[in-house]
Amino acid sequence: MDPYYPGADHYLFGRYADASGATVDMSIAVFGSQHEGKELIAFGTGVLRQEDRWVRVADLPAIAGGSVMRITAPGPVERIVATWYRVGDATTNDETLVKIETMKARLFGGPQRAVAIHLSVEGADPRPIVRFLGALGPLGRVADHAAGMR
Repeated sequence: MDPYYPGADHYLFGRYADASGATVDMSIAVFGSQHEGKELIAFGTGVLRQEDRWVRVADLPAIAGGSVMRITAPGPVERIVATWYRVGDATTNDETLVKIETMKARLFGGPQRAVAIHLSVEGADPRPIVRFLGALGPLGRVADHAAGMR
């Protein structure tokens, strides 16, 4: 699963394992600024894209304020993916709020950067994501570091 963000200025991908051997994949897409054709939230961007091999199976309960979905691909292989966005000082899973925060940054000044963070695990158990978040710390701080803000 490779999230799709055409126009992103920078991507970070990593796989992390805990002492039990459970792994979590982390992907981050960073936009220094957004404009037409280079947007964090747009049709066909994100975890799933048009005519992708991955298909959404179900929406799951949120994890730490992030939207969560179960996806599948031929194989079969199944993944749980949690998503957060950071625009300005707001960390959210709400795409409408991302658009509002983007507009506020344009109108009133402030950081123009935008960041998407996706955490995923293979299988149907989201608990490794929860444990990883506990070790990772605040996602706003992670997004800001990825964007070179702090």
